[in-house]
Amino acid sequence: MKDIIKITITGHRKKYIKDHKKIKQDIEYILDKYFPEKNKYLFNIGLSDGIDLWFWYTALKKWYKVDSHLVKSDEEGRWYRDDEDYKLFNYILKNSQKIYKYDDYLERNTGMVKKCEWLIAYLTKKWCSGTLDTIWKFLIMKNLNKLNISKYNNFIIFK
Repeated sequence: MKDIIKITITGHRKKYIKDHKKIKQDIEYILDKYFPEKNKYLFNIGLSDGIDLWFWYTALKKWYKVDSHLVKSDEEGRWYRDDEDYKLFNYILKNSQKIYKYDDYLERNTGMVKKCEWLIAYLTKKWCSGTLDTIWKFLIMKNLNKLNISKYNNFIIFK
């Protein structure tokens, strides 16, 4: 059996993203272009609204394996203001390969980085965020000499 490459996903909540439809199309494109072999990858994804949920749902739809990383205070889906996101959150919890639970967001970000070889980040001009925390942790914890970086719109792929 081939080794599974573990990839962490990080990005902003949907209130910081203008064009939701375009971002969802970008996620589909990235999965198809950069990760065509579905059995080769496992995605580590937090469960915040926006990029996390959209990437998780798209990966699940395309039959990728996904682990969920949840902050304990979010177990009731407190971020989900509309019914559609709340239903998606619960669906994701039921369909995760594994669910990891953390005491806070910084611990969750560290846990996701520790469990990955690659990182996909959606980054806007919001510089004080959990997304940036995750990127910095990835850059510090991984060997930067061996890092390949690809960019597609606001997505950055660190391999």
